[in-house]
Amino acid sequence: MLVKRVGDARLPTDVDTFRIVSYRAVDGHEHVALIGGDPAAKALQPVLVRLHSECLTGDVLGSAKCDCGQQLAAAKYSIAEAAASGRAGVIVYLRGHEGRGIGLANKICEPDQLMEECRQMTAMICEAGPIAVEQAKYAINYGLETDL
Repeated sequence: MLVKRVGDARLPTDVDTFRIVSYRAVDGHEHVALIGGDPAAKALQPVLVRLHSECLTGDVLGSAKCDCGQQLAAAKYSIAEAAASGRAGVIVYLRGHEGRGIGLANKICEPDQLMEECRQMTAMICEAGPIAVEQAKYAINYGLETDL
């Protein structure tokens, strides 16, 4: 089993009250699904789904260098609207993938740092290989979606 369900609760947010389900993956990362409506109900199909990779700088800190926070906010509004209109929506929030898998500290590169450090960061991204990182991320996502 790639993921194990470890929690299920109601979560009031700035947009609506959603159901939140938490999971622990075999790699130790914890992920959540934010749910509006009942995705298991046949009558509510198709389900609106947003797969969102954790981005601390965009999601929490409001960085202007990316639009992750705005994408997440738009997804919350979309699943709330879907649920209000009798459909269902889910945001699968995957953690442990900051900076395309290179980590938060390696993602942050100040403009006044040496260009060589940025080159090293780019090399790390290329070395990690997007395919290997993406395959692991989507395998975990598949485990979450099959549970829901």
